[in-house]
Amino acid sequence: MNTEPLRRPPQGEGAGRNPPLALDQDRFDHLMQVAGAHAEDLLRQLLIDLEQVHAQLLATAEAPDPGVVRAQAHVLVALAGATGAGKVQDLAQALNATAHHQSGPELRAAVAGVLGPLEALLAFLAARLDGMGG
Repeated sequence: MNTEPLRRPPQGEGAGRNPPLALDQDRFDHLMQVAGAHAEDLLRQLLIDLEQVHAQLLATAEAPDPGVVRAQAHVLVALAGATGAGKVQDLAQALNATAHHQSGPELRAAVAGVLGPLEALLAFLAARLDGMGG
């Protein structure tokens, strides 16, 4: 199992079209403040967990498995919400709903739609971790 987060934005379905990350900076800063001396460890674990979500979604992007998509969407809702990435959280909630009610092209589009913003969140977190010397 991969225990080291990436130091670069992932290359995948959404690569090259990462929108600017809409982040509630106050929420993110509060999370880092609460983590205190463990902020670097928290960032590292967030990156590991979000990279796993990204890898699972990317692996199922062409022919989405609704069960896999729902499981990863649940993780993404929680982690995006905790970090203040509201747009990513909203997209993950919509992805979960789509995975419950749609398949084929609709689900494929929903998976593709979350990859770019997720990659922007990964890049942001990796930059913050790099800035901490981690």
